[in-house]
Amino acid sequence: MFFVCNLRPIEPPDSPDWNQVFAHPHNRPDSASTTLEISVWDAPTEQFLGGICFDLFDVPVRDPPDSLLAPQWYRLEGGAQNSGRVSGDVQLSVWIGTQADDAFAEAWSSDAPYVAHTRSKVYQSPKLWYLRVTIIEAQDLNIAPNLPPLTAPEIRIKGKLGFQSVRSRRGSKNNHNSSFHWSEDIIFVAGEPLEDSLVLLVEDRTTKEVTLLDSW
Repeated sequence: MFFVCNLRPIEPPDSPDWNQVFAHPHNRPDSASTTLEISVWDAPTEQFLGGICFDLFDVPVRDPPDSLLAPQWYRLEGGAQNSGRVSGDVQLSVWIGTQADDAFAEAWSSDAPYVAHTRSKVYQSPKLWYLRVTIIEAQDLNIAPNLPPLTAPEIRIKGKLGFQSVRSRRGSKNNHNSSFHWSEDIIFVAGEPLEDSLVLLVEDRTTKEVTLLDSW
């Protein structure tokens, strides 16, 4: 099985310039070919001007952030010998890459040769961490006085990290020193480079109107 991808035709100056990238699928299970063939044709006359063959075992592998490969000049071979025309050289770069390659997003592909700029962008997955916050106790809170009889304060801790928000259960009041206890863990997922700030809020939710008692 072989794949074909055509560069756009251009006017025939002495030194034509394409400045295009095209991509062929590689390492497919049904592909046994180990040779890449590039040929140059004169479109109006359909005359074969010459070509180049690359052994894929000799083609370098590039994986970002590796630097770009410098293009090289290659002599076209096998063109018409009796036409009186000089086939010349072609300058290009050949490498084996991945979809993370910067050039892939702009490449013409052999499986969609007439549709460019349709390749999905590759995003590098961040390293994720679990952030555990252990809530133990809160003291010296300014609780609203004159609560209705048999009404216990409902004090909760709210944690915020980026777009994540987690609220603790209701704290248990210690009647000896008016402190509140939780001994509870709340969990967040943090991604590198760990730039989000962790914010902790102490909320009094005894009434319908939530009161902020403290924050860190």
